[in-house]
Amino acid sequence: MLSTRMLKRGIVFIMRTKIMVLLTAFLLTGCSANESSGDAGNSGVQQNAPVWEGDLPALKQTVDACKNLHAADDLTLSAPDSAKLYTFTMREHPETDYAVFEANFQMLYQYVFPDRQIKPEHLYYVGSYTYDEDFEWNVTPLRLAKDYREKLVSGEVDFDGLWYDDPEHSEYFGLGPALDHGNSMMNRGVTQRLTGSTAKPDNFYPQEEYRYLKTLPPDSTETVTLLNGETRICDAVAAFSEYIDKMPYPKEQNLQMTATEVRVYQVTEDCCGLLLNTVPVYEGVPYEHWDIGSYRGSLQYRYQISPWAWMIETDKPDELMSWFRYQHTEEMRQIQKTVSLFDACRTVSDGLSAAITFEVQRIDFVYLQQYLPTEGGYIDLENGQPCRVYPSWRFTLYNPNDTMHYLCWIDAESGGNMEYISYREEPEDEADKSRSE
Repeated sequence: MLSTRMLKRGIVFIMRTKIMVLLTAFLLTGCSANESSGDAGNSGVQQNAPVWEGDLPALKQTVDACKNLHAADDLTLSAPDSAKLYTFTMREHPETDYAVFEANFQMLYQYVFPDRQIKPEHLYYVGSYTYDEDFEWNVTPLRLAKDYREKLVSGEVDFDGLWYDDPEHSEYFGLGPALDHGNSMMNRGVTQRLTGSTAKPDNFYPQEEYRYLKTLPPDSTETVTLLNGETRICDAVAAFSEYIDKMPYPKEQNLQMTATEVRVYQVTEDCCGLLLNTVPVYEGVPYEHWDIGSYRGSLQYRYQISPWAWMIETDKPDELMSWFRYQHTEEMRQIQKTVSLFDACRTVSDGLSAAITFEVQRIDFVYLQQYLPTEGGYIDLENGQPCRVYPSWRFTLYNPNDTMHYLCWIDAESGGNMEYISYREEPEDEADKSRSE
């Protein structure tokens, strides 16, 4: 049973923003986020592994010394000096008891909408019926949960999530049973009611509605005016993170959410809104979550889940596209040593065409997922789509010959296992610029 159906509409927007072509290769050649506590089983003395202790000028020299790499003038590096690092297996753990899931859904709904009650005529369930040949998203009505509750509780009917849609108040709240996979969306409707937007609340993209002003780093101390007062950018980011931290479900938490950048938009004459590009963080290191498109377990394509948050008030988000609090981990092993970034640069260079000079624009230290196939080579859909998760060096490259961007990852422990994808960015920034004029 796939639990990613709840993100279907969000995925459309993500794929529209970045079209990523899978070019996977396995080469055998050589205001800050808080740290979270690890899972049970990581007891004992835990030493930080050194990650990056060099300086940017020396890194640029190393990049430029590679035959097919060139360091951008504004090359950005994001990596800790050291961190507690692990490699582990992660898999989805969906809630299969509908009554339990329904109670958790209601508890989280009350957290998001403390002054409202769920109206049964607006609560729908998503299940395998959405795969029927005669079902078409946005055309075929979803089934009301109240009409099938007895069968849902007994297990006679399966479910992949609950979907609360109240167009009258521009409110939407969707939740999948595997929250460790980010199956979550919500819209409190404050912005839509303020501006009279008639977009469906589950299909409201404020970044397409309002005038773009600027992009700022998440630790910026610049002040902006939101609907309920002034706030610094870094304080808004902290409020977003705290909002996720205080969620009552799931009770366990080993991930935090933070922002990687903040875009400012003019919503009304008197107030702005903030679009936060967000990322989960595990033990102080950003965690890249990916999902797959498959047919009967055969990998067809994969895409990065790109969470974002929209804020028009200083203390809480108005809209969320996916969030993370918890991931189930297995077979966890601590890593004591990582390959040097200089060696990782040379490995990337050796793995790419010598006939092209790639511009290195960013280097980040992140956790990466790698799906573990079955013996037959398929994605293991029946057992939670298990993935190996490991720290890696991620390189963002640009090929001026075909205007394609490349993301390349190097296993930070072994220094090998190079994997890459290419994509062409749609002119989102140009669209933002046109709306700012």
